[in-house]
Amino acid sequence: MSDKPKLSAGDLARMIGDRKERRYNDNEYETLCPAHDDRKPSLVVTQKDDRILLYCRASCPQSLILDRLRDKYGVEPRQLGRTQKREFRCDGSQPRQRVAPTERRKKNGLPEGAVYVGTSQQGKPPEYRLQGAHGVWAWHDRHGRECFYTARFPNPEGGKDIFPFTPWMVNGKVKWLKAAPPDPHPLYDLHLDDGEGPILVLEGEKTTEAAKRFIIGPSELFGGRIPWMTTTLGGSRKVHMADLGPLAGRDLYIAQDMDAAGLTYASQFLRSEARSITLLRMPRSALPNRGGFRSEDIGAGYDLDDFAAEGWKLPDLEDIARKKYLLFCLR
Repeated sequence: MSDKPKLSAGDLARMIGDRKERRYNDNEYETLCPAHDDRKPSLVVTQKDDRILLYCRASCPQSLILDRLRDKYGVEPRQLGRTQKREFRCDGSQPRQRVAPTERRKKNGLPEGAVYVGTSQQGKPPEYRLQGAHGVWAWHDRHGRECFYTARFPNPEGGKDIFPFTPWMVNGKVKWLKAAPPDPHPLYDLHLDDGEGPILVLEGEKTTEAAKRFIIGPSELFGGRIPWMTTTLGGSRKVHMADLGPLAGRDLYIAQDMDAAGLTYASQFLRSEARSITLLRMPRSALPNRGGFRSEDIGAGYDLDDFAAEGWKLPDLEDIARKKYLLFCLR
């Protein structure tokens, strides 16, 4: 048995970081990966109880990282609290298969052996992939690092198509492909979540960004606080593929679009572990106009973005809520 002392996450990060390591908190660091020619820190080192968890954002195999730690630095697995080589995510859970399976590869047109490498170090999709887009949004991890992008394009029928662009390692090179990242998908603007306040979920990145401009101060709608505003990837059909863990034990508000898809979208959050779920739904008869109330000129899909575009402010929305038209408790 090795008599070498156990290492902490900080000890290991500094040992192999060549003074380039980054500290996120006392238990988590990012440092140089010994398993590839790393010039920018890409190895996440996390202290989990008495174990050190390793996760390379360039997708280096766990076994190779441990071998290189032993060969280059004399670090034994037991110094990291390990008794055997196993694959771990940086949050301590078992990872999903990052290499695209055959069925998904054929469906999404991914090259054989493509490996997802979502990380801010991959830059942005090339301009030609985003040509003609009416909107481009970056999706971040909880540390604020960009993982992938979504872009909105007009379609010939006069509607919209939203496509994800994700980085994949193909034959040793990073390529941006029009494909969704491996699930579970992160929630939008995850890095802005404080971990304890109310949450407002909206349909789509465009509406979420509009809500951030609309709700600029504490509101009685959300218990006198400013909510974390977010959305899921893929709309109402892909909520089941989202990581809803951040919702657990918290007050959830869902701003529903005024159409059937909006109600479907909202109902899928009932499977989350949120403490309470409140639906923000504006009946047509309750929406104001400059002459009072109206109902005939509101089309399907009317949302908070449309409400704000008409010039209404947060106090107008709160006034509708006071008339008991707006809030519907689902849990």
